[in-house]
Amino acid sequence: MLDIRPNTPIEEYTLNGHPVYVKRDDLMGDGITLPPWAKLEAIQTIFESTTPLGIPLIDKDKPVSYMCNRASWSGWALSKIGTELGYDVKIGYPNSKNFPKQTIEKIIEGGGEAIPIKPNMDAVVIGSLKKMSRENGWFPFPYAFEVPTYIDYWKNRLATLEEDFDNLVVCSGTPCTSLGMCMGFRGENIYLVSTAKQSTAERAYKKYGLMDRIEQGWIEVFYSPFEFYDPMEEVETPFPCNPYWDKKVWHWLGENIHLLRGKTLFWNIGA
Repeated sequence: MLDIRPNTPIEEYTLNGHPVYVKRDDLMGDGITLPPWAKLEAIQTIFESTTPLGIPLIDKDKPVSYMCNRASWSGWALSKIGTELGYDVKIGYPNSKNFPKQTIEKIIEGGGEAIPIKPNMDAVVIGSLKKMSRENGWFPFPYAFEVPTYIDYWKNRLATLEEDFDNLVVCSGTPCTSLGMCMGFRGENIYLVSTAKQSTAERAYKKYGLMDRIEQGWIEVFYSPFEFYDPMEEVETPFPCNPYWDKKVWHWLGENIHLLRGKTLFWNIGA
């Protein structure tokens, strides 16, 4: 049974003397059967979605494949959610001593098959898994969850927040999650702290029509100066916070919160 808890609380904290509201999406998963991660319900909607003709987006007759890196909860989440919904899930990962053994164990516990792939560079692993999927008749699950169903989920979730906020501060990675958030947020200002390469992020912003809003200043993008795999050990948070994504954003917010006017919402994506 899937224990996904989308109705996560918004809690108030103080950061450098200023109030900050925090959306605790690290509580969406229990950390035991599912990762403490914001994307669980959105991934479930992809598995359960259909095309405009009513055909399932993902065919249960074919195994589903996906690649995850060592900082991602995607392998664990897809294994558990997909298996529970009746899919055969194959998760590729870089075969490296740096890849967490716990993540491999969670993929297997969730019911998926963990597939080590060399060499251990992410880009090469993605290509190798795609080739393997073609040869074996597997369905490649949309990488980075870039499908309308996923983006619309985040658009609708932000648009239906019961409470109003002036500012949204959130991590922007691949950046499909933040794309939907930008489309749905009702407030005045959005601050994205990007952990992606600028060229990668801007291609996505242009593709989904957000560059005008960025150029007009309604959305501001700040590219993190820290390496993606920097665990930000020196940054303390009053709630569980993912060291590779959200801690970089909390660090940025701590340095800039005095410049923000109005009510600020920090969206904590994971722990």
